[in-house]
Amino acid sequence: MCTSKTKIDPNRRYPSNTKSEILNWNSAHFVKIVRGAIYLWAKALIAQGLTGEHNHYTAEQRALVAELDDPQKFWCKATAEVDSLPMPEIKTAGFFERMFGRAS
Repeated sequence: MCTSKTKIDPNRRYPSNTKSEILNWNSAHFVKIVRGAIYLWAKALIAQGLTGEHNHYTAEQRALVAELDDPQKFWCKATAEVDSLPMPEIKTAGFFERMFGRAS
């Protein structure tokens, strides 16, 4: 469990009581937290010196970042900082975008 409590921002727009708007807000917020956790994990890997265009690492490199193998730490931090992380907003596709792509 996360030890930090997420504070409610009184200026933030929360969904009304319509079911579809609540479901859309919750799924978009969840996706934003997941993206934030991955962003924080990637930054931690880069800070430890794992960079470059390769998709596997040596045993020594994996041992170097073994302490980063704690997804709960990144999840909690992303939950607490979700609105301040430098990520683009998530846009829900409308009917025409789903049917015809980005024609607009």
